[in-house]
Amino acid sequence: MGLASRRCAPGAGNLGINYDAIKKARPYAKRQKEAGEMITYHHIIPKSLLVKWWNKAVCPKEGQEAIRKFVNVLAEHAPNYSGFVENRATPADVQEWKDFMKDPSDPIELEFRKKLRVAVTWMPGNVAKGPAPGRRTGDPGSDFDYGVCWYQSCVHGQPLCPASIEANRLMRQYVETGDVSLLPRTVELFSLIASKEGDGAPFYNQLWTRRGKKWTAGSDETMKPLYSADPAAYCRKLQAMEAGHTGSELQTNQTTTATAEYEGEYDNFEDEESDEEEEWKEEEEEE
Repeated sequence: MGLASRRCAPGAGNLGINYDAIKKARPYAKRQKEAGEMITYHHIIPKSLLVKWWNKAVCPKEGQEAIRKFVNVLAEHAPNYSGFVENRATPADVQEWKDFMKDPSDPIELEFRKKLRVAVTWMPGNVAKGPAPGRRTGDPGSDFDYGVCWYQSCVHGQPLCPASIEANRLMRQYVETGDVSLLPRTVELFSLIASKEGDGAPFYNQLWTRRGKKWTAGSDETMKPLYSADPAAYCRKLQAMEAGHTGSELQTNQTTTATAEYEGEYDNFEDEESDEEEEWKEEEEEE
């Protein structure tokens, strides 16, 4: 079945991601407000799964080779993740990433490594804006977010949501089995997601359902049928919506984010995705 050896290849420790640190490293502006709501960024593929998959994939030699190919793609696009207000990679940073991946046993400086980890776990192709978890009904927590998935647009005519669904399935399968034969296809899909530049998917409040103070994301009901009927029309519609989303109501009251500290590589990860809940409670008290 192509199962990886339990003994990790050199450099695995340098490549690992600390989940607790990455939760605090959101690179996007905080306290954004739109349609009267404080906005957060919802992960489509849960970041807890991303970290578990990544930390397992960087262990075997075959996994490191697959990750190297992914990082080369990420390096092409990360400097254009314009939604990042902190930890945004520069051309010099991504060159360091590529050099590091040639021999990950040679440690990379903390600042370069931090930006790499942030780009992997917060790339705009895997997040969608929306009300905070406390304002959502049916927030998926540490599960795949089908509610916002179909709000993500297309890259080179390829819809990101189907790629995310398949990548999520393969990542979970790899975490469970360690079958390295799953990695090439997973990296192919993950690379497509990484090639989405700019910001996360906008908060299309007209496509969410609001009842009282609660919002329900229903991209699988509002946008998936269009994809099923005509994928090209689906891409055209979302790209037009994204281009026309000027965010005239957007208010950025605070643009600072927590600075991540990376100590330790392979921790026990909690399946907890709603890390904006505490921030939301503060806003609710202010109301």
